[in-house]
Amino acid sequence: MSWRWSPASVLILLVAASVLLFVLYGLTAAPEVSSHSADSAMSATISLRSLLCVSLLAARRGGIEVKNVHEKLIKNVKSKDGSLKNPVTDGDMRSHHAMLRTLKDAFPHLKVTSEEHDPEAESQYANVHVGPADIACPEEVSKEIPDDTNLPVRDLHVWIDPLDATQEYTESLLNYVTTMVGIAVNGKAVAGVIHKPFEDMEDQQTFWAWKDHGISPNLQPPTTSSSSNIKVIVSRSHSGDVDEVARKGFAGKSIEVLSAGGAGYKTLEVAAGRASVYLHTTKIKKWDLCAPNGILNALGGRLSSFDGDEIDYSPGDAVHRGGVIAAHVDHAMYLDIFTSLSATSFRFREDS
Repeated sequence: MSWRWSPASVLILLVAASVLLFVLYGLTAAPEVSSHSADSAMSATISLRSLLCVSLLAARRGGIEVKNVHEKLIKNVKSKDGSLKNPVTDGDMRSHHAMLRTLKDAFPHLKVTSEEHDPEAESQYANVHVGPADIACPEEVSKEIPDDTNLPVRDLHVWIDPLDATQEYTESLLNYVTTMVGIAVNGKAVAGVIHKPFEDMEDQQTFWAWKDHGISPNLQPPTTSSSSNIKVIVSRSHSGDVDEVARKGFAGKSIEVLSAGGAGYKTLEVAAGRASVYLHTTKIKKWDLCAPNGILNALGGRLSSFDGDEIDYSPGDAVHRGGVIAAHVDHAMYLDIFTSLSATSFRFREDS
C-alpha cells in the first residue's frame, strides 16, 4: 500500500516545520540580542552635570529620611506594632532606599554601591516615598558649572553613604551626621556631595564639587599653608593613637588633635581650613571616602593611603585598608611625616 500526501498533510507539515525553526532561532538568537542590548546600555553616555545634580537631590532626600526618623525617636513615635524601631537601622535603610532609587530612576544602568543590607530588611522599606526622578539642575549648580561632560555609563561608578556618623546619630551629636554621594570615573574620585541634614542654615547644608568644573559657593578653602599651627582631626573612637604619633611627628611645633565623628564632617573641616589634616588608621568603607575624596580633589587637595597611593573606587572590594591622609594643602608634608612614623609608632587596626 503506497502513502499519498494530501494537500492538508503537506500544509500541516510545513506549518510544524516553520514553528520548529522559529523556536530554534529564538533560542539561539535571544542571548545575542540580550548581550547586544546590555552592551548598548553600558555604552550609552551620561551627562556628569546631570549626575551631579541628581546626586544633590539624592543626598537631600536621604537627609530628609534621616532627620524624620530622628525626630520620631525624640517624640517616641512607635511603629504599627507598638515597638520603637532601631533609629540607626530605620534611618539608614530609609535613606538608603531614597538615595538609591533617586539615582537609579534617573539613570537605570548606573552602577551604584551603597552599604550592604539584608534583603529581607530591605523589603520592609519598599514603600519609602521618593518622588519623581529629575535630572534638571538647580540654579546653584548651573550657575557655577556652565559646561558639561558626557561619559559612557560603563566608566562611572557611584558610592553612596546614606548615614555617615552612625554612632553620633544615636548620641544625638547631629552636627557630625551627613549623607554622601561620591562619583568616580574609571576608579578615580572626581566629584562629591556631602549633605548635612541637621544644619540650621539652608545655604550651608549641602556641599558639592566637581574636579576642573566647579564647587559649591559655601566651600571656601584656605589658600595658605597651615604648617605653623597644625590641627589634626581624627575619629572620636581612636584619637589617642594618632595623638601620640602626631606629637612625635611635629615635635617642637604647635599641634592640636581634634576628635570628631564621620568622614564627611572631618573632610569638610579640612576643606574649610578648620583642620589641617584628617588622619584615619583603621579599615574604612569606600562609601565613607568617595565623596570626601572627590571634593578634596576638586579643591586641589589630596586624599591618599599612608603609602601615598590613590584609592581605587572601581566596583569590587568595598573596604579600604592602609590608612587615610587627607589635606587641602601640604599633603606631601603630612604624608612624609606620618609614613615614616607609622611603621614604628602604630599598626593599622582592623576595627573601624
